Amino acid sequence: MQSIVLRMDRFPSVHRPNRELDILNAILAGQLALDTPPKFLKQILTPLEIALFSDQMRQQFGFLQVPIKALARLPTEMTSTSLGRLFFPMHTSTNREAVQDCDALRRDMHSCYIHPHGRKLIIQFNSKQKASLWRDRQIAFLGHASWLRHYRRPEDATSHLDTEETQKCTAYSFRLLNIPAHIKALQVIHLLQELEVVVTSIAQHMGSGELDANSYLVVTNSGKVPPQLVGKSRISIGTTTVQLHHFQDYGNMPCHGCAALDHQAEKCPKTAFQTERVITLSPTLWADPTNTELTTRPTFLEWRS
Repeated sequence: MQSIVLRMDRFPSVHRPNRELDILNAILAGQLALDTPPKFLKQILTPLEIALFSDQMRQQFGFLQVPIKALARLPTEMTSTSLGRLFFPMHTSTNREAVQDCDALRRDMHSCYIHPHGRKLIIQFNSKQKASLWRDRQIAFLGHASWLRHYRRPEDATSHLDTEETQKCTAYSFRLLNIPAHIKALQVIHLLQELEVVVTSIAQHMGSGELDANSYLVVTNSGKVPPQLVGKSRISIGTTTVQLHHFQDYGNMPCHGCAALDHQAEKCPKTAFQTERVITLSPTLWADPTNTELTTRPTFLEWRS
């Protein structure tokens, strides 16, 4: 990266103290929580040098993340202003301190956006120092208490801030829909193993009867869609069809008619069925009783099944 050379010859009669250089170095090192470069830079730097300096400042932006519940259904195209308004507590009239914290966060943040491959809101600050002031603090988001965790961009090097808590926020999630009510949770886990999808947790949303299908929220260990599921909308197991809902990438459920991902069933253009979006597995996958045998001490989810 091109370095910045201070043009002291522009002010030959003025002696430049070391503290000015210290300030410049501190800004580039991300040690000062600044919203914009200080005005005195225009007096000692040329326009080109100011542009280079601003570019180097951007390398020191700080980022935090807030987990988003799947039920929030926030579109990825929401603006920073709209997302900033989502920081509010319940009962604002009585939680004055929480309201003040939310106002302070909005003042300090540079911008925010929804990550395209994860259940999280990314908050950008103008310096790592300013981000550190909010890191690991509790904040009210959509009326509920949430934690501000460190976020590492893919191009950033790993650091001691990449804890287990931060990794949980980067996981990609999807839903399995229309699972027959008689299918056990262990059989769903076996299905995911068959697809080689590494899972950190699953949550079952039970139907109301034998004819009412279940659904499962699946949380993976990766920040992106599992390669086996990219562009897929359903899984065929004999006469059973399970739909894949990539709710983080698409605002609608997959089409029942043509298996497309980009429109609802009621808006289906009645095109040819998209067979390339179907994963076909063995019809005996869920018929084999050995799939539900417990080899270890069961968890509560397995026991409940």
